[in-house]
Amino acid sequence: MKPNQLLWAIYTFGLLTLFQSCSQEPARSSSNTIRIQVANDVDILNPVLSRLSVSTFAENQLYLPLAKWDESSDQWKPVLVRSYHPQLSGDSVQYTLVFRPEAHWSDREKIDVEDLLYTVKMGLNPYLDHQSWAAYLDLLTGVSGNGDTLRLSLETPYILADEFIAGLTPYPAHILDPEQLLDSIPFSVLKSGRFSEREDQILKSLASAFNQFGMPDHWPLPVSGMYHVRGWLPGQILNLARLDTFWAEDVEELTPIFDTNIDTIQLAVIPDPQNALHAFTSGNVDVVTTIDDRDSTLLESFDGSIHSIPTLQMYYIAPNHRNELLGQVSVRQALNISINRQDMIERLFQGKGEAAYGPIHPEKYYFQPMPVKFDPEGARQILNTLECRDADGNGILECPSDGKYLEMSFRIWTTRTQLSRNVATLLKGYWRTIGVNIEIQSADFRTFLPELQNKTFDLATLALRQNNLLDDPYPLWHSTQATATGKNYQALENDSIDQVLEDLRKSVRPADQNKNYQLLQELFASQVPVFFLVAPGESIGFREGIELFWTPSRPGFDLSRSKLSW
Repeated sequence: MKPNQLLWAIYTFGLLTLFQSCSQEPARSSSNTIRIQVANDVDILNPVLSRLSVSTFAENQLYLPLAKWDESSDQWKPVLVRSYHPQLSGDSVQYTLVFRPEAHWSDREKIDVEDLLYTVKMGLNPYLDHQSWAAYLDLLTGVSGNGDTLRLSLETPYILADEFIAGLTPYPAHILDPEQLLDSIPFSVLKSGRFSEREDQILKSLASAFNQFGMPDHWPLPVSGMYHVRGWLPGQILNLARLDTFWAEDVEELTPIFDTNIDTIQLAVIPDPQNALHAFTSGNVDVVTTIDDRDSTLLESFDGSIHSIPTLQMYYIAPNHRNELLGQVSVRQALNISINRQDMIERLFQGKGEAAYGPIHPEKYYFQPMPVKFDPEGARQILNTLECRDADGNGILECPSDGKYLEMSFRIWTTRTQLSRNVATLLKGYWRTIGVNIEIQSADFRTFLPELQNKTFDLATLALRQNNLLDDPYPLWHSTQATATGKNYQALENDSIDQVLEDLRKSVRPADQNKNYQLLQELFASQVPVFFLVAPGESIGFREGIELFWTPSRPGFDLSRSKLSW
């Protein structure tokens, strides 16, 4: 037996064993199971803390938002709340959120104002492992609750306010804060970041519990969605089972968005495309998310079909602007034009995808194409103009900085995925031709995060996820976000870019939005703050008898509106 076949046999045995033994709650018994191959493991099932798209996909089955975007009507569809209609008053915006009386957690407790109030406050807790919501929640200027109604206010318009607030997923306050300790800390105090000793201890204690909620050894319970976790073997399988207690199935106006007969969702972690294909052809998975279009004939012979989807993802390299050489625009320009993006697409992405050059995904209607020609000779000319030289003859240039010469040799961090390491390997080859050396080091994201936060790295391979609506690039690129808790890992500080980002945040008219998106792309083209690489395309292979409901949102389909007809 070949090594891959042996590994697959062991994996299949583990899959069967897991689903025979991992069951903690009763779920409806049915053969309507969909088995989906995913390339990456879920990191955590907690929307505030998760960082991976596969985690978001799983979370969408467990947690419900206040409202969902309905592509057919181009309107927000209220889910947990009775209505979703932001009210404008001058420059301010108010959201009056009244919870549906039918809404309840899987343990039958009501989903109410206390849950959302806890969620909004906890999103500003400085002791959370990930501050993904903090930049958005900090824009709120008023939070007040009364009975079944919560009012959220913004004094100034914000381009993504509707989307962010609609997407808020309440957490079960009765589980995570049973003593209601957070009630003693006003929202205004959380915004200020100035806490008494007692408040500080409360926040640390609550964050400790919150940071564990959704981990493999702390399954998220209760849930507000249609499914709950029934089995989880990290790195291999996540099993989600449908609940009998899902309240939204009894609400007539919600039945169109929860119209599925799927009772069990199994996410099988199979990173290698060939192993994924073998899993499909051997009948062990029904949907393949890591697939090569060249395998379409083989899939079809096993009752499969292929559907192309946009990923709305871009891969990029973040250079540390506090590095004396990488902080120079000319150096970054030289590195940027010596990246062969088309070669990278062909060799690493099977020819699927587009070259990426700026902060807006090519699928967006406000994207402006500003291609960069692959020009290693031009890069050498730039470095020559900077008076770079190879004094010791080792093939690596030394370039001037503040009166001294520094070697053009950098460390690049990658995740442990093969794709991330392959990207770095190609870059090493491209840049070697212009006299630049990079050393590759790999680690998981959590291990490397302190270096990103403290700006002690040289280069990092990262991915940018966007959605199918508008973008707010502020958290990624504004200078105020270059702190240890911000996402501006490259420490970009540019007054012109800051101003456009600030103007864009307040733009609510489409004409103003388009103008600012255009300016932002022009500034990125001239300043080259990071090296955008590829906006990959993806295809999904699925078995006959599966009616997937296709959407523009990642991963390209909505299981709550998909059906099986075996």
